[in-house]
Amino acid sequence: MIRSFALFILFIIIQYCFINYSIQKKYSTVQNLKESIYKLNEKINEEQNLEDISFRTFPLRFAEQKGIYKSYIHLNMVGSDLENTMLRRYFKIPDMNMFVTNFILLAQLESQYLSNLTLIDSNRLNLAINAILSYKDKNFKETTPIYNFWPQQKVITPDGRILYSAFPKNLVEPIKEFGSLDKFLDIVLKSLGLGHLAEKVDDIVATFQILSQAFHIPADYDDTSVNLALGGNLKHFLNINLNNNNLKYLNIINNWLNENKNVNELFNEYTKYAYHYNSTNIENTFIDPRSFYMLHSYFNSKKGEDEIILPMTWMMNINENINNYPNIAMPFNINNIDLTVLSNFLYGIISHTIYISNLEYKNNLTLQKMLISTSKLIEYVILNKLELNRPDLILVYYPSIYDMYWFLSRTNYLLNNYNLLNHLKYFKEVNFILDNLLKNSVTKNLLNLVKCNNEEAYWDDFLGDYNTTNYGEDRIFSTSLAINTLFDIWTIERVPTKREFINTTPQQVKDIINKGITYLNHYIFEYSSSKENAFFSGSIKGTNDYPFYYPMNVCNYLNGTKINPNLDNGDAISSKLMVGVQGMIDENVYNGDLMKRKWFGGKVPVDGFKGFQYDEFPYWSSPGLTYSITQLVFTKYRNVYNLP
Repeated sequence: MIRSFALFILFIIIQYCFINYSIQKKYSTVQNLKESIYKLNEKINEEQNLEDISFRTFPLRFAEQKGIYKSYIHLNMVGSDLENTMLRRYFKIPDMNMFVTNFILLAQLESQYLSNLTLIDSNRLNLAINAILSYKDKNFKETTPIYNFWPQQKVITPDGRILYSAFPKNLVEPIKEFGSLDKFLDIVLKSLGLGHLAEKVDDIVATFQILSQAFHIPADYDDTSVNLALGGNLKHFLNINLNNNNLKYLNIINNWLNENKNVNELFNEYTKYAYHYNSTNIENTFIDPRSFYMLHSYFNSKKGEDEIILPMTWMMNINENINNYPNIAMPFNINNIDLTVLSNFLYGIISHTIYISNLEYKNNLTLQKMLISTSKLIEYVILNKLELNRPDLILVYYPSIYDMYWFLSRTNYLLNNYNLLNHLKYFKEVNFILDNLLKNSVTKNLLNLVKCNNEEAYWDDFLGDYNTTNYGEDRIFSTSLAINTLFDIWTIERVPTKREFINTTPQQVKDIINKGITYLNHYIFEYSSSKENAFFSGSIKGTNDYPFYYPMNVCNYLNGTKINPNLDNGDAISSKLMVGVQGMIDENVYNGDLMKRKWFGGKVPVDGFKGFQYDEFPYWSSPGLTYSITQLVFTKYRNVYNLP
């Protein structure tokens, strides 16, 4: 009896020790998350420019804008050999844009809100907000919050009109100073200590020619929408700090609100440039052949049903493009649909409506239709796995599916925590569509894509991967995005600043999150682990991505001269050529005759996507963004699990 009792006590002690050891082992990997969050803050701060610096030819120095966080244009040089690997990693040109800064701020605002730590210095935040506000597109009314990706410069047209053209300083000024793109890129190679790779200049020039199509882009839905979301997040996430009488935060919020007053006019502009294939206004019926190729079945299936009105990429129509070319022009002179841009459109509209004002949304019936149209199209794309099968055409400017998944999940998280969905038309329907998609299709996709062992889990994308070689150059970034997405799908905020898992969260999701956090905390500060990403890119990521090789019913130069794309072998292609689809093409005609034809000498590339690791193209990377997204996922984990 005594022996049995002693053995029972020994068993309890062993069980306790084992459980305690397991808890301590797990805790040891996450107990320093607070320290990691602070260390990441230092890394993020190092990425912000604190003064204006002008471009200089010798010694070579690129321009910087005060307040902007650093991002770089890289080239996806294909291959795992030493030369291509060095060029991909180290050949880069600093870029000044408002987009990366916006996303870093969005992540840091939420990190501070959830962590109860002071992460955002008000002076640095003020610099960043002022920098972003300088990207307001000057071709629109001063009070209308429409934004451009790049800074702008004033130009006077031959007929005396004043326009403001996008001006990527670190691309345009060096080419002007050095006289040619070849010479400029050769000097960049030498300045980076890569002069021994000078024989690669021709390849680099060819890749950069792709980018030159976008030097004079118009304002866009994407930058405009994330700025709209930034305003809502500033007001919501800094509200807790305002209770502590932080007047500097209040001044920053008021500054943003002051500079973005006319949201009514913005929403009118959103509807003005929307795609509406059966509109009586012909300007709204044009679309890029690549977008129509991906979505024609959906459009045809909806004929006679709900009215489809969709945001596009560019806030410009065909006539404006003709009149303002070449000072302001859409790439390939045609507008397209990008599902990731659509995701940001949803987030911008919903953030503003919930956090700042719902009057503008309530007063615009067309915008309401755009909201539900956008959600239904996203549902169609994900249910049919188009984002997995042809991300090059359906996620036009975002190579990574993890971008879109996270953008959708944060929008739905916002809706899940809003108690007045019934008071706003279509909000409840959008929430229902996104919630089902994310909890089923997206979660399943993420669990299928994860790589894990007993201790750690991670997600890879494509940077540094070629054939059997896997350098995992975007692994930290992809893993942080994937875990952020799972947190936003499966947690809820029942009380302010406190997240918790919903009751139906699968144990597999929790386990994968735990392993992913362990992986990130293990590698985020290791020198050898890459913090790069391919956050976004141009629309061309391979020869099969050009719009010229997809069925069309519009093909003419900007002066109106028509071209027969079925007879021309490509000689007619120029920067002044516009190809597109106007209105609707019957499904039988499209899938039959048109798909069999050659377009500019080429067959329709129906099986054109093999992976982004096989073609060279320019992309934007920002280590600062990787740090901020990782910081956010650490704060969510620490918040959910009540860690010190």
